[in-house]
Amino acid sequence: MAADQLSLLDELNSGRLYSSAVLSTYGFDGAFFETEILPVLTQLDISNVVVLTDTERYRDLGAVAKAGQAYYIDHVRCPKVHHPKFVALFGRDYGRVFLGSANLTKPGWQQSGELMTVIDYPPEPEQSDTAPLFAQLREFIEHSQARIHGSHATDAIDDAFSDAPWLPAASAAEPDAEVNLLHNYTEPLLPQLRAHIGDASVESIDIYSPFFSGGNTEPLEELCELDPAQVSVNLQPDTVEGFNSDAFDAPAGVDVDITVNEIALTGDDEDRYLHAKLLHLTGPDGSWAFYGSPNFTKSALIQTGESGNIELGVLRHDPDPEYFGYLLDAETVTREPIAAESVEYHPPGSHDSHRDRPDFRLTDAYLEADGNLLVDHEPTAEPPQKATITLSRATGDEELDIEASASEDGHLRSQDERISQFCEQAVRVRVTLEFATETRTSDARWVALPSLKQTPRASEIQAIESSEGREGLLDVLDRLPTWGLICKFLENVDFRTTSVGGGGRTIRSRTPGTDEEGGLEEWSPPDRSELLESKVSTLRNRLDATHDDLLLDPTDPERFESLVNHYVALTKLVLWWESQDLSTLSHLAKIRVAADTMGEFVGSLSTHPQAKAARALEEEHALFEHVVITMRYVDELQRRAGYHTGVNENVYRVFQETNRDVLQAFANLRGRPTPDHDKVADILEEYEAIDAVSVTPGQVTQYCRDLREGVK
Repeated sequence: MAADQLSLLDELNSGRLYSSAVLSTYGFDGAFFETEILPVLTQLDISNVVVLTDTERYRDLGAVAKAGQAYYIDHVRCPKVHHPKFVALFGRDYGRVFLGSANLTKPGWQQSGELMTVIDYPPEPEQSDTAPLFAQLREFIEHSQARIHGSHATDAIDDAFSDAPWLPAASAAEPDAEVNLLHNYTEPLLPQLRAHIGDASVESIDIYSPFFSGGNTEPLEELCELDPAQVSVNLQPDTVEGFNSDAFDAPAGVDVDITVNEIALTGDDEDRYLHAKLLHLTGPDGSWAFYGSPNFTKSALIQTGESGNIELGVLRHDPDPEYFGYLLDAETVTREPIAAESVEYHPPGSHDSHRDRPDFRLTDAYLEADGNLLVDHEPTAEPPQKATITLSRATGDEELDIEASASEDGHLRSQDERISQFCEQAVRVRVTLEFATETRTSDARWVALPSLKQTPRASEIQAIESSEGREGLLDVLDRLPTWGLICKFLENVDFRTTSVGGGGRTIRSRTPGTDEEGGLEEWSPPDRSELLESKVSTLRNRLDATHDDLLLDPTDPERFESLVNHYVALTKLVLWWESQDLSTLSHLAKIRVAADTMGEFVGSLSTHPQAKAARALEEEHALFEHVVITMRYVDELQRRAGYHTGVNENVYRVFQETNRDVLQAFANLRGRPTPDHDKVADILEEYEAIDAVSVTPGQVTQYCRDLREGVK
């Protein structure tokens, strides 16, 4: 136990690069997290960080400097306490989770005796598949996600899942697996434990817990249903809470020997507090170890998240009855039998969910890129006469009161110019609503800044690089708030090698007009246009080079995939760029030329000796569908700008003639004049960032028909 606990920061720092982190805790030490853990996450290239904590602990957060600025923090609502402790890291190719008993506090990570486990994806070659465990963790996180209200934290969790394309959908525990993650959102933990053990014989049970339920006997009675011969209760008499010896008399009709042991870490660590929680069960059919957040209490083991705590633990099984002996090794932990009645009763720490209970709750609070503050709260039965938003520094030494338009639907917005400057530090927000006969005060939330959403994540950079510019780029550009930041990011994209330099740097929060590095400065239109010309020219050169290579061997699968990637990357970038301003559309001709090149290439395939194999590659990569989708987008942009009539009608006609020829080339190759409808529907999801205009599968098909029939 001690060795695992002492190596947590080192273990965290020794991992691969990731994109997102979801962390869960009961207690939260903001200063420790921001000075010790957050820097390590940053070194791992993680820019999307979400911390989930208990509601009462959220209210008691002390002075933090980066809440809402470098990470999201939100609380999970439940009847008693939100108690799971884990750090989950998600990346494009890798995953890692630290799960056990350690809270995100200095004692949890550097002082107390804790029991933690590390699970990696992919696993070591000799280990079993860990993907099901991550699926179970995902299921648990999604349950928690449903109990928080902050939309930004919720979106960040979704982003964390999308950062890991290998991550399976949520799934339940597998009865025959050697390792499972168990939670109590829908079913109590001890019945689940018994179900996994099934008919196997259990002879002895060791209980390690720093907290008990006083005189409540239900956890012990549930365990005794396994018919053990011996139960050992292991505790530290001076620090244990809620231990009542009367609760550990054997249940009526059960013949079991129950002993109590005083435990301590060995050597220089003998005075350290043991916070680990463990159930160790052994018998002729093997051994089981269940550890994580649950103490030996009714609210942790007998109740679900609908009436008790929220808990999460690891259940491991091995056919060797002695396998988990290392967890209780005498070189790590000493055990001395003591009389149960000699343990002085210390009441468990009280949890009063009504302490300082607010009159209503805030469900969201965030700053927009334009400096507007949005605060959402629970709707009221009647409209308030007055609403006041109070912002306070994390240090508590300064406050800012702002009047907002009163609203009964729970949405407040303020455009006060002082807000952006005040929110350059971590800020909490509260709302006061005044009615005719009373005044109501909300709970507090940390204000989330737009920079958290805008900062590109490592997985997005990897997607851009691995897809040769086709995937991820528009998603990043679409989130950046100004042309200055858009152009700065695009400058760092080298389409010659498809690499992105400096793309993951955190965007700092600045007031509009700031010209510091990473700020929201503007970009002069001529430079902006020149930048696009440069990037598109590079993509065009790569497209032409790949096209020339494929003319020699159109059945090369890697080159064919690159051809499609280059075409889609070029057209999507131009479409997105032009959709931001419909006044000029000066770059659409680049798409017409690229489409014409695709038409010539496809035309050559029809007479190629390996036409059948080339046609199969074309359909596999859906080049036809991509080309006609971009045609339809161009047509929509031109029509929005009035190109189909007036002075630009000749330009529009040239585009239509080129598109008709390209469409005919694809029709000759495929033997049909329209693309696959289902493929078009799927592919259109890739173009969602071009949201200034919308295109449907039916419009794409109809456009092809109209072209062939010469309809304007």
